[in-house]
Amino acid sequence: MLSIIESLTSKITCAQSKMDSFSNGKTPTIEEIVEDAIVTEKANKKSITLEIDDDYFMNSKNRLALLNPKCPIHGDKHITENGWTSNKLDTITGDKIKIIRQMHICSKCKTVLLPSLDCIKLPYGRIVKNGQRYLLELTIEDGLSLRKAKRRFKNTFGLEISIDRIWNLIQSTGKMCNEKMDEIDVNFSGVASYDEDILLKTDNNVVKMTLLDAVNGYAIKEEVRENKKSDTIKSFLKEGLKDKTAYAIVTDCDPNYPNIIKNIFPGILHQLCVSHFNGIIDGDIRKAAGLRYKKKKELPKEYGEIKGKIHHILSSKNRSIAEKRLYSLLQSELGKNDGIDIILLKIKEYFYNLTHFMEDIKIPKTNNILESRYSTMEPNYRNNRRFKSLEGAGNYSNCQTLFRNLYRIEEGTYVNSSPYSRAGLDHKADDWLNLIGFGNKIFECFGNIKTAISKKLIDIA
Repeated sequence: MLSIIESLTSKITCAQSKMDSFSNGKTPTIEEIVEDAIVTEKANKKSITLEIDDDYFMNSKNRLALLNPKCPIHGDKHITENGWTSNKLDTITGDKIKIIRQMHICSKCKTVLLPSLDCIKLPYGRIVKNGQRYLLELTIEDGLSLRKAKRRFKNTFGLEISIDRIWNLIQSTGKMCNEKMDEIDVNFSGVASYDEDILLKTDNNVVKMTLLDAVNGYAIKEEVRENKKSDTIKSFLKEGLKDKTAYAIVTDCDPNYPNIIKNIFPGILHQLCVSHFNGIIDGDIRKAAGLRYKKKKELPKEYGEIKGKIHHILSSKNRSIAEKRLYSLLQSELGKNDGIDIILLKIKEYFYNLTHFMEDIKIPKTNNILESRYSTMEPNYRNNRRFKSLEGAGNYSNCQTLFRNLYRIEEGTYVNSSPYSRAGLDHKADDWLNLIGFGNKIFECFGNIKTAISKKLIDIA
């Protein structure tokens, strides 16, 4: 009896088991489960189900059936048909195929036999994942519109797929990305950058908010919110930094930010973006010179000199030198021109928050890293169809966030690294789709096939 069980062990891929089988802390083998279920409980005539990886065919009822169903104990003498069961497989276009399997039963020991689907699920599932990966690469990484992605997909695979199918794929993937980012544990530098960007392609304009690790460059939190009111910003920042120890945050010069940050993070260093501040000062100087904001006209010489001295203050090597330069400028210019006085007093008011970077090399001088991130992401949002809901925009943004956090830089200071890898994530592929279960890139699958064929040819030779 046991020799029959041993001979069929390699063909049985799944069998029912009991909790008692795991009581000793050891995972039982299929052979042990079959032996226990058939031999030990034979007297009780309890039915067990075995999935057999063997030859099968489509019978007259269009059901997938074992070609030669055999009971591990009694062979094929007492085998009869015993109903059917159905399974659904996802296709590459998002449709589902229903597969009906014929069940057989041994009337002697009540063992139910049916064909295993492993031989169908594994390669077929791989094709489905490859197709979905390709669509996500087109829409998220390359920023193609859904219509262009649909056309490219048909040209590549020869298959039609609806735009709604692609959109649903993006939505489900966005939810997986959000869950994965919540699970990922990476190092935090202690310095964050915050900014927001208006998403125009919605029924009502919404705001994409981003909290970035200013040193490593990954998005700590990125969400689409309904507005940029103070309460909304407070809620976003609290959620983003609730489990992290931040000692500095960099923002642009929105007048609402200082009070927001002071209220929710008392004691944190608030660095204002110097580049953004210089832009505001340049406009104010032109206005003081009577040019309003017309950039084509050159500043009068005396105003140009003041502009240069202000920029000189904010490019100092340390805060002590900057203070001396500001004091010198106040002594020489304050009281001469009402417009310039307003500018000088504004610099004095914000001086401390403009110069934290001079005291700590980890604190960036500007918010350029976040501005650059938005500039590279914006074309992808612009090419997509109008978002119908806040949730739809959010899920698309989640995909973009995980992709950007794992995007491997190909040149420059951080070549061959991604923001997540610089923060300590050991994910060698730096591939966002691999990380959430879509497998390796398609060309790597071709490489595996080539290796397998070469090995087979060597074995034959």
